[in-house]
Amino acid sequence: MKQISCLFMLLGICLIFLPQAWSTLDEGAGGELCIYYFNLGNSCLKRGDGDCAIANFNKAITINQRYVEAYYSRASAWIIKNNPDRAIEDCNKALELNPQCAKACGNRGVAWIKKGDYHQAIIDFSKALRINPQDTNARKNRGSAFLKIGNYTRAIADFSQVLKSSSPDPLTHGLLGITFWKMANLTEACYNWNLACQLGSCKYYIMSIKKDFCK
Repeated sequence: MKQISCLFMLLGICLIFLPQAWSTLDEGAGGELCIYYFNLGNSCLKRGDGDCAIANFNKAITINQRYVEAYYSRASAWIIKNNPDRAIEDCNKALELNPQCAKACGNRGVAWIKKGDYHQAIIDFSKALRINPQDTNARKNRGSAFLKIGNYTRAIADFSQVLKSSSPDPLTHGLLGITFWKMANLTEACYNWNLACQLGSCKYYIMSIKKDFCK
């Protein structure tokens, strides 16, 4: 089954970063059992069951307290449960163990968004992108944070880069349309909403037609 990288939406974007199961384990750290519980936790995440995910990540961490992926994955579960403070704690632990963990930075950025601290979120998403410039989730989420604080130029730059570097994405086109609409550029807004609709997400385009923004 193809790995799912998006568990819930905020401003229409994917916000959860799922890990690979094997990157910090070895045979001497109870690796097989750790991976077993870790994969169970990921399965729970994919179906949006935060409690189940936390229970299994807890078991993996009990076996190996240096399991970076389990900490930032548990952070994803805390975000699902609307507990961004616990998510930040887990991301901090993951970054203590591996300061170059882009996914922990990204998940901590998501937690800051949940707390309404968009400036701090931008700092974490930017750090994730310095570590991994190809992290489209972090770039998309940073664009969302820029949109929320009214920095439309930076939002457009991030959303446009995402569209250049990944497959066509209706959610990003929708957000790009919102950004142009905020800037009173209805031509570009309608163009992007129309593209989003062609790709399967028509809510903004239908709304714009009803309000007579787009012809």
